[in-house]
Amino acid sequence: LSVLKERLEAGDASGARLQAHTLKGASAAVGAQALGAISLEAQEAAAAADLGRVVALLPRLEEEANRLQATLKKLGWV
Repeated sequence: LSVLKERLEAGDASGARLQAHTLKGASAAVGAQALGAISLEAQEAAAAADLGRVVALLPRLEEEANRLQATLKKLGWV
C-alpha cells in the first residue's frame, strides 16, 4: 500500500495500476478475497487514469489490509 500511495502522489497511473495489480495477486495468494476485489477496482481505475477513484478506495484498501494482518497474527503467521 505504501508504494501504491507513492505512485498516486507522483500522479503515476501506470505505476499505481501495477501496484494495485500486485496487491490483487498477493491477496489472491492468501485467500483475502475482499482485499483482492478492492485491489481490482483500484487497478481498473488506475488503468483508466482515474487516480481520484484510486485515492477514494485507499481507506477500504487499508481497512481490508489491516483485517488481513490481524487475521494472520491471530493464526500465528506474522
